[in-house]
Amino acid sequence: MHNLDLRKSGSLSIEDSKRVSFLADAVGIEYNNYIGELIELNKIEGIQFILRLVCRNTYMSKIYDRMCRLALLEDRLKNGEIYTSIITDSNKMKSPIRTLLNKYHSNAKLKVVDSQLSKFSFIYPLYSIIRNLYICINLWIWPKFIRFNQNPVDDIYILDTFIFKDSFDKNLKFNDRYYLDLIHNLDSNKRNKIWYLPTLNVLQYPWEWLKLFRQIAQSKENIMLKENWLKSSDYISSFLQSITLGNAIKVIPEWRGINISGLVSEEVFLERGSFSITQALLIYHFFKRIKNKGVKVNGVIDWYENQNIDRALYLGLRENYPNTKIKGYLGFVPQNYYLCLWPLKYELKGRVLPDEILVIGQKYISSIKKFLPEMKVSVAPAFRFKNTMKYSHTSNKNKNIILLAMPMIIDEARNIIDIALKVNRYKEYKWLIKVHPTISQSQFKNKIPESINSQFKFIDKKNITELFHETHLLVTTASSTCIEALVCGVPVSIIGNRSGPTINPLVGVVDQKYWSVSYTSIDLEKNIDKAYLKFELNSDSLFLKISQEEVREMMKF
Repeated sequence: MHNLDLRKSGSLSIEDSKRVSFLADAVGIEYNNYIGELIELNKIEGIQFILRLVCRNTYMSKIYDRMCRLALLEDRLKNGEIYTSIITDSNKMKSPIRTLLNKYHSNAKLKVVDSQLSKFSFIYPLYSIIRNLYICINLWIWPKFIRFNQNPVDDIYILDTFIFKDSFDKNLKFNDRYYLDLIHNLDSNKRNKIWYLPTLNVLQYPWEWLKLFRQIAQSKENIMLKENWLKSSDYISSFLQSITLGNAIKVIPEWRGINISGLVSEEVFLERGSFSITQALLIYHFFKRIKNKGVKVNGVIDWYENQNIDRALYLGLRENYPNTKIKGYLGFVPQNYYLCLWPLKYELKGRVLPDEILVIGQKYISSIKKFLPEMKVSVAPAFRFKNTMKYSHTSNKNKNIILLAMPMIIDEARNIIDIALKVNRYKEYKWLIKVHPTISQSQFKNKIPESINSQFKFIDKKNITELFHETHLLVTTASSTCIEALVCGVPVSIIGNRSGPTINPLVGVVDQKYWSVSYTSIDLEKNIDKAYLKFELNSDSLFLKISQEEVREMMKF
């Protein structure tokens, strides 16, 4: 008899951690079907498809994660496990948990340990609305003070991308992280017709916004800034709709005969007033504005993740440019946990998928077509893996680096740091931390102060393949870096999640003899000591090389 901790920040036994990861695939199919049923019952259409609840973005929506935790509880109860208590961090989980306890005649006590979000969830929409207003004011006001000389005058091709506060160097050259060398492999005529359409990374201070807008205005790159075309009415209507759009969800189905309406209603409530909705709606309105100005769009490459901003782009284009073809470029290795990457029939029917999905290697075609065989999926160059494909294997025996590649999810990153700190023989190696590009080192240290330790050294290298010649082991989770490491002959240890499903991009992609999963510091130590044979993976099916021929084929519409 023992406890089962179902909190997001809780700790499962290693056995339960492995079990919930095993159950995750089957629950993923149930989750996809559940969202389809919810869409049908509520007659979701058009711009309503940008709601977090129906986007299946499992990094934003909590529904899938909570289904996995409930599935673990049911699996254990069904197999006769006896618990003294069940711990959760959500009041909305109480009813589903009690339903399962009653169904299997369990006497376990239910303990709710409120998280910070749970305690103050009733005011969260107010915070979202204030934040939303602040961002909208910055997006609207600063372009009014800056002269933008670069605007398209003829027919164009759009390249959907993202701009961060460090996206420009001192010479105002745009450092494109997403389509390295795409532009350079086109002839000058096609090159001049390509315009970047960026989504701006949300900044903190007004002067940061002003600086970024100035950099964009002064850059000689073809950058088509949405904020330079939108009208005040677009901001107002998008802001108001961010508060009301969730009203579309009125009927909430059961899952496995369990009433989870509290979980679904909470998700809708917490998204009210969110800038995420406003941002997507601004993209949607943008295409009406450029159409009214006479801009012709011949084709679009979207950075495909099937998020709400992608869907808004598709809907805006199809309403204003119905004959323009859209290609969704999936420029990284898909991971099973990130369910929205796999297109579904109800999304095709809702017109929120691209006309064609481009993957970075032949290996991923059948996977992406798994639930929607009729989806057109092709291969395009693996731009972000340019350096990996050029890697030259050497016989360097001085491999004394343990490289910790941090994922975007802070809880996952904290887990890696916690396990690494408990490894006993750490002095034999250099422990280097590479933070995820969406977060700065200072932010990372602030969120995970345990990382400020003499054991670790932070690195700034954007091209970490340079380190692979000296790397003994890569430690990570939920990152495409692990595929890069294996291609460069570096074994990988995925850190297992002790509170939910482990996010492992290597499952089903690379033979397990090259990688392992570590749930504890002892596991990690064993994997450090493991005598890996020298190996070289054939990357031909994993990454398509960049060439003029392949780039030009990608840009045919």
